[in-house]
Amino acid sequence: MTQHLKYIIDGIIDHQFLQISLEAGKSTEAVNIAEGIPELLEEATANPTDVRGLSTGFSRLDEAINGLEPGTLTVLGARPKAGKSAILMN
Repeated sequence: MTQHLKYIIDGIIDHQFLQISLEAGKSTEAVNIAEGIPELLEEATANPTDVRGLSTGFSRLDEAINGLEPGTLTVLGARPKAGKSAILMN
């Protein structure tokens, strides 16, 4: 892949992340995460699955992040040329 094409693809991905963030319309107010723990535990015990969110198709990634969940921004970081864009394109 040429450097120019990679730059274009990275720009498209960055734009998509920005659009998702803007469309989500999430509140910027601070919340106490301890308030949601009982609900989270109840949901996890009522619906036991390997992955809570949407499966990425990569089992090791799903285990690490518990799948893709609505309302969350998942950031994939690694060293240059590690295949971040390739994973996102699959």
